[in-house]
Amino acid sequence: MMSRTRVYSTLVSVAIGCAAASFIYGSLKMPMGTVLTPAAGLVPLLLGCATLILAIVVIIAPEPAPADGAPGPKPGGEEQPDEPRTLPRPLLIMIVLGLIIFAFERAGFLLTMLSGSFILLRLVERRPLAQSLIISSVLAGGLYFLFSKLLYVNLPGGWLEF
Repeated sequence: MMSRTRVYSTLVSVAIGCAAASFIYGSLKMPMGTVLTPAAGLVPLLLGCATLILAIVVIIAPEPAPADGAPGPKPGGEEQPDEPRTLPRPLLIMIVLGLIIFAFERAGFLLTMLSGSFILLRLVERRPLAQSLIISSVLAGGLYFLFSKLLYVNLPGGWLEF
C-alpha cells in the first residue's frame, strides 16, 4: 500500500505534468526560431519539456525505504501518529507563487521578488531571518540587474517606479 505522502506527491506531479503539457501545447503555436535567435515559443517549449520530464520521474520513481528511526508502521501493525497538521510544502509554494504572479504588475519586479523569495526561504525552507534576507536581497538585485541592465527587458517598476 502506498503511503499518504507518496499518493500526495504523485497527485501533485500529475497536476504539474498537466500544466507542463499545456505550456508545451501553447508554445507550439508560437514561432520557435533557432537556438542562436530564439523566438517566443522556444523557451516555454524547453521549460515545459523539462518540467514534464521531472514530473514523470517523480511519478515513476520507487518509494524510498524508511530509514531507521523514521516514522512508519510499527512491527505490531500500528501506525505512529502523523506530525502535526501543517500546510503541505508544495501547496504553500504554489500559494506563494500565485501571490507573486498577482503582485508582479502592481508591486513591481524588485518588491515582488524580494518578498516572494523571502517568504519561500523563511516559511518553506525554514532558514534563519538574516540568511533569508540576504539571499532574497541578492537574488532580487541580481535578477533585476541581469534582466533590466544586461538583457534590456522592461520589468514593471510598481510602487518604486524605476
